[in-house]
Order: sequence, then C-alpha cells, then structure tokens
Amino acid sequence: MIVWLNGTFGVGESSVAAVLQRALPESTRFDPELVGFMLREMVAVPTGDFQDLPLRRRLVVEVGATLHDASGASITLLPTEKGPDGSPPRLTT
Repeated sequence: MIVWLNGTFGVGESSVAAVLQRALPESTRFDPELVGFMLREMVAVPTGDFQDLPLRRRLVVEVGATLHDASGASITLLPTEKGPDGSPPRLTT
C-alpha cells in the first residue's frame, strides 16, 4: 500500500509521515522533495520551482513505486505530491 499525505504547503505532512512511520515500523518513508533537489542540480528550472518540472512529477512516481517494491514495506508514506491537475499522480506499477 502507498499512502499519499495531502495538505497545503507547511501544514505538516512530513511531520505526520514521521509519526506514522514510528507507529508503523514496517513502513518506509519517501520525501518527494529529494527528487526535486536532485533535478535542480541537473536540469534548468525555467519557473524557478522544481515542482513545475514534468520530469520531476514522473520521477517522483517512479522512485516512490520502486522504493515501495524494493523495500518490501507494506506501507510507503509520501508527503503531498500533486499532478498537473492538482490530484495525486497515478502509479503505474
């Protein structure tokens, strides 16, 4: 199972993910911001906000799903990540 934690910027999604991870020791946690930080060092970010990069959106889903598969965790916790239309992106795995 993959759990997407949704909320406005700064409301505490990462804090909630940390609490849930402590309560669910079999879970794993992935912060999508890490993908953005990596891309910011590697590609141009025309708007200045790496969340606007279509490549980031695609990679967040792929990395999250791959980590979930590789970790064997029953639950993977992800703070907010919205698709271009504002909804959580679709997982393809």
